[in-house]
Amino acid sequence: MILFKKSLIKIFPAYILNFYRALKSKPLIAQMKKLPIDSMGVDSTGVPWVRLKNNLIFYGFKPDSRQRLIYHLYKSDIPHIKEECFDVVDEIISRYEVPRSIPGETAFNPSSYQKLRDPINDLQISKADKLLIAKKFQISLGDIVVDVGAYLGYGTMKIAQRVGPTGKVIAFEPDPDVCYLLKRNIIENGLTNVIIIPKAASSEPGDCTLYRKINTDSNSLDESVLETLGYEGLKQITVEVTTIDETLSSLSIDSVNSVNITINGHEREALLGMKNTLNNSSDVSLTLAGWYIKDNHRICDVVKPDLENMGFNLRVGKLGRVLAWKNKSNK
Repeated sequence: MILFKKSLIKIFPAYILNFYRALKSKPLIAQMKKLPIDSMGVDSTGVPWVRLKNNLIFYGFKPDSRQRLIYHLYKSDIPHIKEECFDVVDEIISRYEVPRSIPGETAFNPSSYQKLRDPINDLQISKADKLLIAKKFQISLGDIVVDVGAYLGYGTMKIAQRVGPTGKVIAFEPDPDVCYLLKRNIIENGLTNVIIIPKAASSEPGDCTLYRKINTDSNSLDESVLETLGYEGLKQITVEVTTIDETLSSLSIDSVNSVNITINGHEREALLGMKNTLNNSSDVSLTLAGWYIKDNHRICDVVKPDLENMGFNLRVGKLGRVLAWKNKSNK
C-alpha cells in the first residue's frame, strides 16, 4: 500500500492528488460540523488555537496547501471555522476524538471518518471480538501510560483526562518545534499528570540525527523510512536520544499499564529500549505502528517475535497495526 501511494505521487502532480483527496473530505466536514467548538483564533505569535466547549484549548499549526484547498471547497458548510485554524480542527478530530494511542475508541463511539485512525479497525475480526479487544485497551484511573511520539499531545490530553490525578502519562517528543506546542497544550490545560520527555526513544542513549518535515508529524530517526513514504526535502537536526527504560527508572517507575509507540519506523528500537519495563509489567497493553517499511521488512513482522518473547498476546492488522497485551482482563 505504501509503495503504491509513492508510485501515485510520482505519476500525478501533487495538486491533482490534493484535489482528489479534497473531494473525498465530506466525512471530515461532517465531523467538523458536529465538533463542540467554543472559539478559535490565532495568537500574537501566529499560532492557531481552538477551544472546545469543555474548555480544553488546542494549539497547533496552520493548514497546508491540501487543507486550504479542502477549506475553500467546503467553507460554505463550515462558516464557523476560520481558515487559519482548519488544521487544528482537523487534528482534534483525528487525534483527540479518536486517538491512535487508545485502540478501540470507535468500538464504543462509531465514526465514519478515517476508520483506520483507530488501530482496531485494521483487524479482520467480528464486531464482538473488536469489542473484547477494545476493553483490554481502555485507560483507567491511576494508570501509568507511555506515549512515544506524542506529537502535539492531543491524544496525550485524552489519556491524561482518563488516568486522572493519581495516574501519569510520560510523553516523548524529540522535535523542538512540535515539543514547544506539546508543552503549551499540556500546561495551558492544567494537566499536571503529564511528564514531557523532549528526547527521541531508541535502544541506546546518545545523540542522533532527526529527519523531519517542518510543521508536520513526519519526523524520524530513519531517513530511509520517510523516503519510502515519498517525503522529500527533509531537514536534519541533532536530538538527544534516550531509552524508555532509562527514563522510567529516573522517574522511579518500574512497570506501566499502557504503551503507544508511533515514531515513523523506529518502533522496534524504542521497544527494545523498554524491554526491562515491559518484562516487569504484568498487566499491560501496547499498540505500535507497524506498517512502515524498513530494510525491506514491515515493522510489524520484525517486532512480532520480540513481543512474543516478552510474553505478549498480539494481533497484527492487515495493514500492519500491532495490538498486544499481557494479562489484560476484560473490564
